[in-house]
Amino acid sequence: MKKLYLLLIPWDAAFCSISSFLHARRDELFQRGIQYQARLFPLWQRYTIEPLSLQLKFYWHSMKKHVGRATLAAVSNLIANELRNLDKEADPDHDLLWLYGSLHPDSLPLLFSRLSACPTLKNREPHAVMLLGRQDGELRTLGYRYWKSVSFTQLNSLFLEDHGRQRLDATYENLARHCGRKNCTVLLHNSLAPHIADDEVPARLTALLDLPPTLAGDWDQPAFPLSGPGLDMAHAVFNFPFSFREKSVWDRNAFYRILCRVEYEEGYEPVTFLPHAHAHTLLETCAPGNSRLAEILGKETLFASPHSLEGLPDAPSSLPEMSPGQCRAFVKALSPEWRQALLRHFRDLPRPLHSTERILAVELEARRKCVSVHSPFAWPRPVPSIVVLTLCRNQAPFIKQCMESVTEQRCKLPFEHIIVDDNSDDDSASIIDNYASRHAHVRPVYLSAQSAHGENVRSLFSLCQSTYAAICDGDDYFTDPLKLQTQADFLDAHKDCGLCFHVVRVTYENQPERERLYPPVEELPRGIRPFYYLSDLIKCNLIQTNSVMYRWRFKSGLPDWFRADLMPGDWYWHLLHAETGKIGFINKIMSVYRRHEKGVYYLSEIDRLKHRATVGLKEIEVYDVINKHFNRKYESILLDLVNGVFADCLLYDTRRAEKESAEPVLNKLCDAYPDFARHFLASLKVVSNSAHSQQTIR
Repeated sequence: MKKLYLLLIPWDAAFCSISSFLHARRDELFQRGIQYQARLFPLWQRYTIEPLSLQLKFYWHSMKKHVGRATLAAVSNLIANELRNLDKEADPDHDLLWLYGSLHPDSLPLLFSRLSACPTLKNREPHAVMLLGRQDGELRTLGYRYWKSVSFTQLNSLFLEDHGRQRLDATYENLARHCGRKNCTVLLHNSLAPHIADDEVPARLTALLDLPPTLAGDWDQPAFPLSGPGLDMAHAVFNFPFSFREKSVWDRNAFYRILCRVEYEEGYEPVTFLPHAHAHTLLETCAPGNSRLAEILGKETLFASPHSLEGLPDAPSSLPEMSPGQCRAFVKALSPEWRQALLRHFRDLPRPLHSTERILAVELEARRKCVSVHSPFAWPRPVPSIVVLTLCRNQAPFIKQCMESVTEQRCKLPFEHIIVDDNSDDDSASIIDNYASRHAHVRPVYLSAQSAHGENVRSLFSLCQSTYAAICDGDDYFTDPLKLQTQADFLDAHKDCGLCFHVVRVTYENQPERERLYPPVEELPRGIRPFYYLSDLIKCNLIQTNSVMYRWRFKSGLPDWFRADLMPGDWYWHLLHAETGKIGFINKIMSVYRRHEKGVYYLSEIDRLKHRATVGLKEIEVYDVINKHFNRKYESILLDLVNGVFADCLLYDTRRAEKESAEPVLNKLCDAYPDFARHFLASLKVVSNSAHSQQTIR
């Protein structure tokens, strides 16, 4: 029978050391019959907790207290899906090795119960290995991780409640119940260095896995700063994207090695994280629930062994701040590439810098002025006069042309290009980041999860503080290099305008013969005019999104009433700016709107009724929000537009009913907006009565 080795290591002890060791030897392990499945610990970001054990711990420890059964079931399904993926990846001819970063006992029953539903995994003999560090060392590591962000009391609470360090006996009993005691092994390492195991651990692991000792040869231990200034530096750059989309662009460990070298050269002393009073409190709390494991390991206690607690210092009243001089020593040791990357990072952060970030940013900027005065990346970032706003989601084939069309703008006013990548799963983010590293006016923002409630729009708009704002989606582009300057000049000359727009060329991928202009000038309300009004725009959307330039009304931030989640949202944005002034029109083609198969509204070109049935509910929501925003002033116009949606969905339901039985789309619209539904049904009655009267006259 093939085996499943579950290696449990507290995330704050030797987790990073062992994960690096296993990852580096995964090919050798496979050759010797063991498949190391790293899905539980994605190495693209070394200090991101692996999803499965986090979900399990979160499920039992936190969610039971705060949410209902539906949410618990959703998380349970996520866990089951993750295990199914591991089951599919499992090589039937190899033993499996998992690294699991949680020792919380409440996470294990759900793990083993879900394993029983996996056809490959359930037939393997489970072996559990608990690798424990000294608990004082683990608390010290936790302190480094949460440096200055929590108090000592909060740190102790995290150590106990979040990580379950006072219940390790229960963890062992859970493992013994599911794996059998003979298949449960407990190892102890004595390293006090953060995230580092002692040098004997690899040899003990390879022996346990029945592997040759040569596999436990030289291995690269992660570095970590230990002094106050070094930890301030690590804290300042914690959110820097050291690794990007599973590609190691900037290595966090390499950066920490620089910090450690400067610490040594400057003589910065390590800090202590275990105050005397807290150590005694934790010992009294942890010892009863860890006594069984201590006995197995031949120790009196897992906590603070083997030295005495009496030599520990009292808790300091405050932790010192890194001085500019200390920070300067670190900055001087960085390469020009590191300095520019960090300066760009701080320049583009969408929030105010905290104290250590600001100290580092000031020193990086001072160094830039001394040795790289011509570098385009300066801090702080000046507020531009014009901002181009771009949303991107899986637009790898198009986003570079979009960015280049903005870069080629010949504009007398300073401008920047803010791009929010909505967690693309193609190469969009990498293309954006590569371009942004060479063009200082590009300011990228990468969302960690795809937007569900308008997070992409809110992130994009909240960063815009300019006088003027233009929009260009990631699959569109500008064609006139004077577009931005032309529109800015127009708004400068017409202070009573809240926005202006122009004609765009609509192109179709693989169908060049369908090319057209929008808006068709012959269909503009009241003909071609230099100015239009909100009353014109409310009747139909005259403005294609990448033709607009706003006199930006949200320079001080988005108001609470702003709806970032509307779809389509561009008409709503146009109307909000038309509320502040006239709408200027420039009768000139200056951009391209691209229609392609992956576009949101491409379906409307293929099957208008099906498209309406798909997005109709969202369209009516837009009409409802606009109606309420303008206090029902334009309700009669909006009701006609709503009726169009209802009518199309009715036609779609009628067409579909001939082929299949399904819940009518119209029912969903009526349930969501009963007032609009009543108006639509009354309109149908009026039409029906009118037709009947005409028939009677004939």
